[in-house]
Amino acid sequence: MGYSSKELVKKQLGDNQTSEIVQSFLWMIADNTLGSKSKRDEKNKLIKELFDEGFEIHDPSGTKKIGSKVLQQAMWRVMSKVKFLDSTIHGTQKDENVERLVSEGVSTIADRGGLGGIMRGKCGVFFNAFMYGDGFIFFGKGETDKNPVKYRVLNNEDIYFDNFCNGVRGTRPANKMCVIYQYDKEEAYELYPELEEKGVCGRIPGTYQLSDKDIDRENDNILEVAWGWNRSKKQHVIFAGSQGYELDFFEKEEYPVTPVSI
Repeated sequence: MGYSSKELVKKQLGDNQTSEIVQSFLWMIADNTLGSKSKRDEKNKLIKELFDEGFEIHDPSGTKKIGSKVLQQAMWRVMSKVKFLDSTIHGTQKDENVERLVSEGVSTIADRGGLGGIMRGKCGVFFNAFMYGDGFIFFGKGETDKNPVKYRVLNNEDIYFDNFCNGVRGTRPANKMCVIYQYDKEEAYELYPELEEKGVCGRIPGTYQLSDKDIDRENDNILEVAWGWNRSKKQHVIFAGSQGYELDFFEKEEYPVTPVSI
């Protein structure tokens, strides 16, 4: 039986009630799931499995074989030649010494946050871009004053956009987007004690449509937390679990920068 995005969310939410802003993001997620994203994620999964398991390519003449790891080696060789371009802040109408000092400071912060490793490392942003065509990075506040910015690679399958965009920014940028993190339940409760108090658990509704995944929706060991941004309305919401429980909401002056780039 086919569902619309609203029907799918209603079916998976059950009797749980959630806010209007959370519902709008759940509908967007379901639109992705019912649309081309599921097919794209499935293709990406097959590509990953091929590289994980290794395979052979035969010459049409049948006289020569290419070893199963050659494709991986070729990919890493190309990636090893990729590097960041040097960047300098200029044109600010400030003294050149000030611009140079700020440039060096930005570079130092990026190094301390491990930006180079996040971009070039195994399963990093460049790896995802080469393998799947897109690579995403999430950045936010660091844990100490010496490390003020923290970076994290995002899995492509954990990101959802409105259906009419070409990317996060640029031509036809995303108006709405959502990133979903999957945690062990106890880990999520440690990060968000409110979730344990409210008995929140399970996966975000709308992220799946096959009946054989219904079992996972209430899985006692899984807890998904979603971060959603509406850039035009300057709204940011954090919600969790199969109940779509709203953890936090910011808008207007409190709206943070959308911390996702490609």
